[in-house]
Amino acid sequence: MYIEVSRSEGVIYNNDYRFFDQNTLEELPSNSIYAKYEDADLADMVIRLNYDIHIGSIGGLAGKIIAFFASIIIASLPVTGVLIWYGRRKKSKKRKPKRELVGHQSA
Repeated sequence: MYIEVSRSEGVIYNNDYRFFDQNTLEELPSNSIYAKYEDADLADMVIRLNYDIHIGSIGGLAGKIIAFFASIIIASLPVTGVLIWYGRRKKSKKRKPKRELVGHQSA
């Protein structure tokens, strides 16, 4: 059996994950990153933070706003790159002005 205990509302990185034998209800040890929060080392905590960072919930409302604007900027980069590339291709080459011959007058 699997039980997930939420410690905070809105974030999942600090949840406790417990596994029990279905017949005896004895707690089974877990070697994965999803085990007890206090048993997680630094690498496991970074992996657990991945989802919360991606949705911006790690910083509350301010974190969600920052994540929103960062995603809008990142999504606009390919579009602006194509526009700059197309604009550079569309420009015509500047023509050099014709030189007038000095001392020569046309009749």
